[in-house]
Amino acid sequence: MSKFAKTSSILVLISLLLNFALITPGHADLLGLIGGKSIEDATKRLDEMINKTVKDFLRDLEALSNGLLDKGHTAGSLLTIQASNEMKVLIGTARAEFGNELDKQVNSASKELKAALIHLERWEMSQRELESSVVGLVDLVSLDLQNALPSRTVGVRRLNGGVFVQNDPTSFYFDLVGLDFGSDPAGVQTAFTVTLNGQPLAPPERKAPINAIFRIPRSDMERLFQKDNIVVLPLNIRVARQEQKRLWGMFPWWGRDERVATYDYKVSLMPDLVGKVTITTRYPGYSWQALRPAEHQSFTVRGDTLVSSLVTLSVPKPALGGDPELGNMRIEESSFSLVCQKDDRPARQFPNGKIRLASDEIFRNGFVTARWRGAAGGDRNDSDNAMNAEMMANFGFTVPLTCAESEHCRISKDELLKRSVDATLDVSGCRHMRSEKPDFRNNSSEVIVWVRGTPVADIPGTYVDARWQVSWQPLTWAQKPELIRGDPQVLSVYASFPLEFEIVDQPGGTTSDIRFEPTVGKPENVGVGSDITPNFRRMGQDRVGNRTVYKYKFEYPRLQ
Repeated sequence: MSKFAKTSSILVLISLLLNFALITPGHADLLGLIGGKSIEDATKRLDEMINKTVKDFLRDLEALSNGLLDKGHTAGSLLTIQASNEMKVLIGTARAEFGNELDKQVNSASKELKAALIHLERWEMSQRELESSVVGLVDLVSLDLQNALPSRTVGVRRLNGGVFVQNDPTSFYFDLVGLDFGSDPAGVQTAFTVTLNGQPLAPPERKAPINAIFRIPRSDMERLFQKDNIVVLPLNIRVARQEQKRLWGMFPWWGRDERVATYDYKVSLMPDLVGKVTITTRYPGYSWQALRPAEHQSFTVRGDTLVSSLVTLSVPKPALGGDPELGNMRIEESSFSLVCQKDDRPARQFPNGKIRLASDEIFRNGFVTARWRGAAGGDRNDSDNAMNAEMMANFGFTVPLTCAESEHCRISKDELLKRSVDATLDVSGCRHMRSEKPDFRNNSSEVIVWVRGTPVADIPGTYVDARWQVSWQPLTWAQKPELIRGDPQVLSVYASFPLEFEIVDQPGGTTSDIRFEPTVGKPENVGVGSDITPNFRRMGQDRVGNRTVYKYKFEYPRLQ
């Protein structure tokens, strides 16, 4: 880097315009966007650098910038590439403007130079924030150094463009902004020598007072793009400014002074593939739900009976046909139960199979025969045979007859208990009844069912009213507590053609969201129907049958 002769500050080589903020709106402040370290922190670090020269400091930061470039290229991170570019512009300007201070200690640098060094040190201290940050694409297409460069800088104030978009030749440009870059004052000549990817570029379109715009033919660029990845191309900039020498800074003199500034920049070629969107749709789900308590009803019968003539076996608001509506009801068929209420009581079973309730009087007082014993030599044999037959009929066993003439014979309670075993006896009559298969009608809103038979208790000659219980669960057609999440639609987004997707109608409506994950920049989440970002906008929507088709279009942002 050659040293520069002193000259009037008005005719500085490629100085950034000091009042540029009043002419052009501010662009991306990358350090601010990523939450980088403060000016105070960086100033403190610089003040502690008592053994490092400005030359060494700039060399170290240049190495960091080159490392960021490699990392950004490998990871496809435009944020990291632009951070490297910003550092390179600052380093080039510092060397060009303050060549006479390169051998000074950092902590002794002039106030103007230290402004650039502080900004560079903030980048060195903010690597963690740079790695973890995600910045919107619109903030990455242009650098803004107006608050970082020294007040008397002769370097590039801003570089607009430099982010080329596949299939969009209008983006194939970059704009160098600096003092008098757009036109030369009297006695001044400014020459731009620029190569892109090693190929010389045609002279710029100079737009007074501050812009030098380079446009690259489409034929030179299209073949360099990759569909799915960022491509990084070297941009080498040399600006030489000559002006007439002046005696004591006032009077024209023989010869000319020349100042030269050089910059190594990187142009990013953005792929046609912008990223992906995930469309998620949620909608109400409906189902038959047990919102009311189960029905339990009892009734008694003594013969064939239509159950619905005694109890209610239907629901209000039945679904009479087609799809059910909110509030419709039905009977849950699997829950229907019709049971005869058996009454099994403790009993004793005798050898002949007959069963007596355990509460029967015979187990307290014993059994007494119905006949009495006849006189000896008379009809005793007949009476004994009759009493033995009675015992056999009732119990299946006999005992010796010890009763006297004209007395009833007995079987003791102890003998009865000894000759019997534990059992149960149904006194409900259910054993003699059955229920028919239920007939569910009108979308299961009612049921027809019969019970058949004559309830007879297992006690001879005893007829009873059998007790039955019917149970069933009423169901209501209602919305589920949680929305149903449909299968997400994942679609690639390209800059060259619109994005289209459809949302199918659902009963109760739908709620759909879009998550846009760009190749470059931070993800965005919006509701379907809204613009996703200022450069990814909804074009319209159409109804097709039972669905809505949405159309979106992405355009890479440009800052002029």
